[in-house]
Amino acid sequence: MKSIKPLLCALLCIMTIISCSAQRTFSEIASDKGVTSVFVGKTMLKLAGSSMSLAANQSAIDVSKIIKDLSSIEIINCNDRKVLPAIKNKCQKILAEYPLEVITEVTDNGENVEISGILDKEGRFMEMLLISVSDDDEITYILMKGKIDVVTLNNAIFAN
Repeated sequence: MKSIKPLLCALLCIMTIISCSAQRTFSEIASDKGVTSVFVGKTMLKLAGSSMSLAANQSAIDVSKIIKDLSSIEIINCNDRKVLPAIKNKCQKILAEYPLEVITEVTDNGENVEISGILDKEGRFMEMLLISVSDDDEITYILMKGKIDVVTLNNAIFAN
């Protein structure tokens, strides 16, 4: 019986690590050479949303209403020209697993900005929102997961 407890503890630790890394879409790229990565989890988003709502009257966009129901934000950036093509390919392979639909795309002077997302069945909420910005020297992906109310997002963007 004594030998089972350490085994169960080890199994529990492994399952916890697997479930935590499963939340991160870009976990396999985050530690690659030339990559800067940021992960913001649900707890930090709730804390940020609380503090942002206090300053909402001073801003044109009330970001607290947008982030309050997010489960995570991931940011991946690469500006190392040596590894940029490989990182871009890795990110595209990972993102190909999701049914992202292009919402808008803007290209200007070699810079490309694309916003894609996944709407729920009713079309009321974005379950995932991806903003990608790229040019010849750099690529940045900002991935937001959770429940983003489309009306709230629209009002926040077009409030003025």
